Amino acid sequence: MALDLDEVFSTAMEGLPKVLDLMATVPAAKRAIAWSAAEQGYARTALRLGYSDRDANQWASAVRCLLEIAFVARERASQEQ
Repeated sequence: MALDLDEVFSTAMEGLPKVLDLMATVPAAKRAIAWSAAEQGYARTALRLGYSDRDANQWASAVRCLLEIAFVARERASQEQ
């Protein structure tokens, strides 16, 4: 039985700090590739959980957007210190 999408999304959000830490180690020139890889990984996870291609891709895209926003916010905060 597939997990509730809200539960899966919440679990993914709990892992954001680790993903952001890893993304900070990626050279800026390679970051677009890393963002795409992360998004694809989230989509594969959703597919394995039984979600449709459409739902999996929408969810993965939302996670990627949140990651990128959090990453920029973290970078700006560290520059202001």
